[in-house]
Amino acid sequence: GDLTARHPKALSCVTQPVASGEHQMAVETEIKFQMPQRNLGASSRLTVRGCKIGRRSESDLLSTYFDTPKQKLKRHGLLLRMRRANGKHVQTIKKTSGVQFSRGEWETEIGGRGPDLGKANGTPLQELASKKLRRKLKPIFETSVHRITMPVHTKRSELELAIDRGRIIAAEHTRRIEEIELELKSGPTSDLFRVAKALERK
Repeated sequence: GDLTARHPKALSCVTQPVASGEHQMAVETEIKFQMPQRNLGASSRLTVRGCKIGRRSESDLLSTYFDTPKQKLKRHGLLLRMRRANGKHVQTIKKTSGVQFSRGEWETEIGGRGPDLGKANGTPLQELASKKLRRKLKPIFETSVHRITMPVHTKRSELELAIDRGRIIAAEHTRRIEEIELELKSGPTSDLFRVAKALERK
């Protein structure tokens, strides 16, 4: 698989959380940066004029991405991820095609480590969730990440800064992850880009 496919230097999206049955559906508003490790520490000490940085929290995330050998989900503009964090397993279905820089996302907690297509009802994966697909789904790659998360408050906005260090593994190939994600939780997108520019200068 392509180890760089999910790591663009910068990706911006539009967000509006919507509750959808048992799933939590959202369209993310975020910017991602690839950043050398020497700059990640400086980012964790970020100061931006007019912003208040909240208390940091840390977590270890183990994520496995699934598809068929012929990449049926990718061809349909979908991504299927299983993530283990804090003793819980969360299944995420993302829509990667459509409007540029906009990605729908559906999350639900499940009981095991493998995909549960019975939980795909009400998501774009529902139409593809056949018994044949269940049999053909295989782990494509895995990421293991230590994440530092900090809330960022401005007068008008709530944002979240996540700093990831870890690795991505696909077959016999391994690549480091050195990534920063800045997500707008509420408020105008202008604040998202203002804080992002401060990060770029670090």
